This record gives sequence, C-alpha cells and structure tokens, in this order.
Amino acid sequence: MKKFATVLFLVISFVSIAQKREIDSLVVVLNAAKEDTFKVNTLNVLSDKLWQRGDYKQAMDYVVQGKTLAEKINFKKGKATAFIHSALIYWKQGEYPKALEQIFIALKINEEIKYRKGIARSYNCIGLIYFNQQNYQGALENYFKSLQIRKEINDMQGVAGSLNNIGEVYKEQKKFDKALEHYFMALRINEETGNINWASININNIGTIYYAKGEMASSGNGEKNAYYNKALDQYFKALEIREKIGDKQGVALSYISIGLVYTRLSKNAEAKKYMQDALAFSKKIGYKEAIKASYYGLSVLDSTVGSWHAAYQNHKQFVAYRDSLLNEENMRKSISAEMSFFFEKKEQDLKQEQERKDALAKEEKQRKNIIIGSVSVGLVFVLVLALVIFRSLRQNQKQNKIITAQKELVEKQKHIVDEKQKEITDSINYAERIQRSFLATDQLLSENLKDYFVFFQPKDVVSGDFYWASKLQSGEFVLVTADSTGHGVPGAIMSILNITCLEKAVEEKQLTQPAEILNYTRTKIIERLKKDGSAEGGKDGMDCSLLRFDFRVHKLCYAAANNPVWIVKNETEKKLIELAPDKMPVGRHDRDANSFTQHIVDLNDGDMVYTITDGMPDQFGGPKGKKFMYKQLKELLVSIASLPVVEQKEKLQDAFVLWKGNLEQVDDVCVIGVRV
Repeated sequence: MKKFATVLFLVISFVSIAQKREIDSLVVVLNAAKEDTFKVNTLNVLSDKLWQRGDYKQAMDYVVQGKTLAEKINFKKGKATAFIHSALIYWKQGEYPKALEQIFIALKINEEIKYRKGIARSYNCIGLIYFNQQNYQGALENYFKSLQIRKEINDMQGVAGSLNNIGEVYKEQKKFDKALEHYFMALRINEETGNINWASININNIGTIYYAKGEMASSGNGEKNAYYNKALDQYFKALEIREKIGDKQGVALSYISIGLVYTRLSKNAEAKKYMQDALAFSKKIGYKEAIKASYYGLSVLDSTVGSWHAAYQNHKQFVAYRDSLLNEENMRKSISAEMSFFFEKKEQDLKQEQERKDALAKEEKQRKNIIIGSVSVGLVFVLVLALVIFRSLRQNQKQNKIITAQKELVEKQKHIVDEKQKEITDSINYAERIQRSFLATDQLLSENLKDYFVFFQPKDVVSGDFYWASKLQSGEFVLVTADSTGHGVPGAIMSILNITCLEKAVEEKQLTQPAEILNYTRTKIIERLKKDGSAEGGKDGMDCSLLRFDFRVHKLCYAAANNPVWIVKNETEKKLIELAPDKMPVGRHDRDANSFTQHIVDLNDGDMVYTITDGMPDQFGGPKGKKFMYKQLKELLVSIASLPVVEQKEKLQDAFVLWKGNLEQVDDVCVIGVRV
C-alpha cells in the first residue's frame, strides 16, 4: 500500500493528458492502417478506452467498424472482442437485453476458437449484467467461472476484476466482511500491477462498505459518524484518481457517494452540490444507472431537510429510471438471449457429433470395400468365408435397424415428456406471476408501515399462504396474513379467491371493522364454492389474522381465524403477548353463522407486532427430525425483537434453513413483523 501511495501522485498527474494523446495517436495509426488484424485490434483498443471514459457514441462507432472488418477478413478473436465492447456499452446505458445478446455471441465465438481469456471476460460481462438486474445468484456463478479461468491462465488484472465484482455481490447481500476481504485482495493486485483505474474502483467500493456499516450502526454513540468519515475518506481518494484519469463514469459515481455521506453527516449544502453535479454529469454522458442513483440521493436529502414536494418529485424520477432498467420486458428478453445461446450451442454440439458419426460411417464403408476386393481375388475357401461374413453383416444390419427403431421410439417418447414438462413448468411460473400481482406491494407496505419485514417462502413456486393490505378511507391501514386451504397450484387458486373477496369487502362494501370484513369475506367464499356442483359446496377457505393499525392513536384493532397475533412489548424485560384467535376458519364450518370476535389493543413505540401462518412451526427438522413448534418460534422472536427488522428477517431465514436441513419443506411459510 505504501509503495503504491508513493508513486500514485506522480502517475495520475499525467494520466489524463497521456490518455488523450494515446487516443489521438491511435486514431492516426488507424487512419494509416491496412485492412488486416492489426486494424481490427486498433479499433477494439479505441472502443475500449472510449467507453470506459463514458464516450459511448464514439466508442460504438469504432465497435461497428471493428465488427465489420473482422467479419470481412474472418478474424474471429477480434470479432468476439468487438461484441464484448458493444455489450459493455449497452450495459452502461441500461440496455440489458441488447447487452446479453451481444455477450452471448462473443462467448460462443471465444468457445469456438478456444480463446480462454476471451471466455473468462465473457463470463465476467454476463455477471455484470445479471448484477444490475439484481440476479445475484446468476452474477456470482458467472464471476466464479471467470475467476477460475483467469487464475489458470495467470491473468492477474482479470483476477483482480473478478475479485472486485464478487465483492460487489457480497455487498448487496449484506455480507460486508466477505465483501471487504475481496475488495482488499483486488486492491493489492492492482497496486502491484500499477492499474490505478481499477485501484480507484476498489478504493471507492471499500468506502461503500464503511458507509453501509454506518447505516447499520447504533445511533447516538458516535459509531455511525466514525464509519461515515472513513467512507468519505475513501470516496475522496477514489475521486481524485478518477478526475485526473478522465474516468467520467467513475466521477459521477463518486459524486453520488460523497453526497450520500454528507447527507448522513447533516452537511446538507455540500450534499446537494455533489448530488446536483452528479445528476447533470450523468445526464451529459448518458449513464442511466448513475442518473437513477442521483435521483435517489436527492430524494433522501430532500426528505432529510423536510422538502417533501422535492423529495416526492425526485423519488418519482428514481422509480421511473429504476423501472425502465428493471422492467418485465427487459427480463424476458434477457432470458430469451440466454436460452438462445444455449440452444445454439447444443445444436452446434449435435451437428459436430453427427459429422463425426458420418466420418466413421464413411471409413467403415471404405474398409468393407477393401475386404470385398481382397476376397474376390482370393481362394475359393476365402470366397466361402466372405459369404459367411456377408451373411453375418446382413444379420447385424437387421439387428441395427431394430435397435435404431427402438431408439427413435424412446427418443420420441422422451421428447413428448420433455415438452409436457416444459408446458407445466411454464404454466406454473406464469401462475406465480399472476399470484404475485395480488399480494401487497413493497411500495404500499413502505408507504404505510414505519418499519417492517416479510419472510415469505412458498413450498412450491406458487403458494397457499399470502399477505394482503389496503389503505382505508379513514386513514387506517389493514394488513392480512393468511393460509389458504392447500398449497401449490390449488392453494394459489384459493388464495386469489380469498384476496378477491377481501378486496370486495374493503373496496366495494367499504367495510372498516375487522370482524365485519372477515364475516363478509366468509359469506362470499361460501357462496362462490357452492357453485362447484355439490349440494353444500366445499369447506375450503383460509386461516388468517386481519389487523387494522391506527398509528395516530397507537391502537391495533384485529380479528383472527385460527392464526394468533403476537406482540413483543418494548420494555427492559422482553415479554411476548399472544392475542388469541377465534377457533374457526374463514369458510364453511359448524360455527359459520357466528360472527368473528373483534379486539382493540394499545400499542407503544418500539413494540413489535408479529403475524404468522403455521408453516414454520410445523416444519420438521433439527437433530431429531421433530417439528419446530410455536414455543420455539416465540422464544426466537423474543430474542431478536430489538434487532433491526432486516436482521430479524435474516435470523428467521437462517433458523428455518438450519432446522430444515436436508429435509423437504412441508408447507408454505409466512412471518411478518411490524415495528410500531
């Protein structure tokens, strides 16, 4: 580190001028070059340097020239590199489907020519695109593929890049110590190799970890500000390098990072200056990810200083850019690009296998002709032997025909089974999307709840468990946690019926009392199920808890069917209060003529309210394969109630996974926590 710091100032002072001169020199060389591999490589070097500086349009012009010339002279390595650069340009501009289409073409070419460095770079680029789409598992898989190859070919600069990117994923997963470990490994390599551009990225990323730790630190003890100041120190180090080397994208990101820290340190004037500069600069270079982040930072700042209208407008812009980068069509096109690549790769493998079989068949035919020619000029007993051999061959051919026919039949049947399986899988995935649209959105919950978490883990793709919410005209907020009859596809269909009936009760009938809402919902469910053709209809429905929050007067009004509601009070000695449910479901029952009971409970600031279904208590596991049980769940919630809600959710997930072990999940799981 000290060695790097000693030479850093001398190096970066000349980098920006040197880069401009280097680009100008490359243009001169390009104009004088012949149409050969050297010219393709020069075009690729120019496009690489320009997109990294944020000059996307000029970079894409050189990419197109490189692709065209590489195709013309059949220079596959240069063609693959040009496709990688076009993918990176689309990635930076938020055009993820186009980026994936380009990078899979590059990967296919690199695999054909067995260019391992290009293969590693292709996997790394795929990881970058998946990361921006928040597909962190897919990003990690491709980053580790790239890292393995780069280590094998001793590409240390590439190894540093992969380590940094892996750290990015761990950061998003809030595994901060693992993220720091990978950032420092990457920084050490970049210092040793003199790669100051990537060193600035590593330094900035280390700052983001300190910022994140500041966000999670306890307030009021100086720990937060200590982390924020450490983050600010790293951000300014990175910015100094980026400004001097002309890294436009990096400068925009550094402005945003510095602005966020100043916001947390209550230095609002400095924060606003850096955020506004970041937004203007990002728009100028067309960097959509930075534009999105700038609007987010401005909305946070405006909320901090009480400029609610400005905060609302900036948040709208942030949501618009976020949704444009992560919309459903982009995801569909991304998946289509990936499937197209693997289909073409499989088709090419089959074609090569068939060509190998044809060559073997041709050789076999030539061998037979030689044998027949030799036998024809031989002795009579050789002729007799040849006839015997011929007869044997005929028999073998008949047997081969039978075997071939059987193989074709098996393959045909397998194809039918595969197609049916695909149809079923596609249908279930589509059903999951439909069901998800009925659930309470993150936006609705965030707008009405101060602090909350939702631990929702269906047993199958679709679920019988669900959570639903609505804002009443009176200003109160209704939250429902429910377990429909069944799970999987039947449970999902039942959950949609249950949600529809709840919506009618609240939105059409404008009912506001929890007991009245459940009574009406039960009536509509029974009426609907009577139409199944039977005399009385099915006994399906749901167990649920319906909570109506009035945070203005700290009151909770609830009605519950079989599912309890738990409150952990905000006191020195933590204790759990159980709000008992009615022992009947929302559906046909011996007591379905009775009204549900309605209760009102006083709440205090800091109280944790928990609603659950029976999925987690009923899960088998542990050292003796027994159920988790309600008692153990209560003890767990009491022990974690004082933690931030994000950590509470992580503790619940970890406890569930550890208890379940290798056993199958027995039911849908839903636990919701709300801090008053």
